[in-house]
Amino acid sequence: FSTRTTTLERIAVVMGIDPQSFPEYKHSDEPRLLDPGIQFLQAKQAELGLSNVQLLKKFPRNQRVEIVDMWRGSLPMPLDWMQLHAICDILQVKKEAIYPYWEMRMQQYLISGGMDPLSNAPLMQSMFNGIKGFLKL
Repeated sequence: FSTRTTTLERIAVVMGIDPQSFPEYKHSDEPRLLDPGIQFLQAKQAELGLSNVQLLKKFPRNQRVEIVDMWRGSLPMPLDWMQLHAICDILQVKKEAIYPYWEMRMQQYLISGGMDPLSNAPLMQSMFNGIKGFLKL
């Protein structure tokens, strides 16, 4: 049986259990922070009554590990709008509902890349207004 933390966490997400249920599991010292957008999507999954296995079966095989990694807090919500939109379609989430989470995630990305949100506020506002127009929000 695998003792790799990542593998055990992935198995636990698919099974819908706590990874500490496995005696082989070694808790990571690094904190895991779930992206608020991912928490929102998980709440929508719960509203639909979908288990993690049922949800994962709705995705192509090559995307399932990435979804599991998002659900376990290893990956943030995708920045790629089309990828996020595909997840939202499966969870019956309207673009108006997910957009604020995506915008917040995009702002975090820009700030971590070195953009100063205060000195670039008009630029960021124009950019997000343009995106809203493109998405017809």
